[in-house]
Order: sequence, then C-alpha cells, then structure tokens
Amino acid sequence: GFDLNGVNVNIFKKVGNIIYLYTYERGVESITGACGTGAISTAIHCHYIEKIPLPIMIYPPSSIPLFIDFEKNENDEIKNVLLKGHSEIIRRDVLKINFN
Repeated sequence: GFDLNGVNVNIFKKVGNIIYLYTYERGVESITGACGTGAISTAIHCHYIEKIPLPIMIYPPSSIPLFIDFEKNENDEIKNVLLKGHSEIIRRDVLKINFN
C-alpha cells in the first residue's frame, strides 16, 4: 500500500470519451465526492494526452456529472476554463478571524 496522507491524487478511468474520476484529497485524507480542481486538471490531461474532445464529462464518486470546457489561444495555451455541475449548501457557519 501507499501512504497518501498529505497529498492530492487523481485516479481516472477512461471509458470512451467519459472519465470516471477518484480524487484522494489532503486534509480530508480520503476519496472525496467530487473535486473541482481535480476534475479540471484531469480534463486538461485527458484532452491533450488522451485526445478526448471538449467539453469533457467527468463522473466523480458522487455520480453527479461534471462538465469541463476551455478555450485555447493561438499558442495552444489554455484560457477561459469552465466547470459546470451541481452544487448545494451542506453547511452554514461563521468563521471569525482575528488579524493581529
């Protein structure tokens, strides 16, 4: 086994043009239901390396699909990244920070 504490790791499986993604997230120290930055970085990899066309559909463990799209400029550099998916408030709280 691997000691994954303190790291972020994306593990994906490509099925056609659909990506099934698991993200082990530091701080949580577990697989998360979905991770936006993990989905975006995986989509960028899958577009450039796995040759999956945009937009890219990603299924995280929550089974609620995420859709990632982006534009490229004339130098093939990424710009205007768009992440679409379901969101909901699961908790409200107040955080007080004292800056001294």
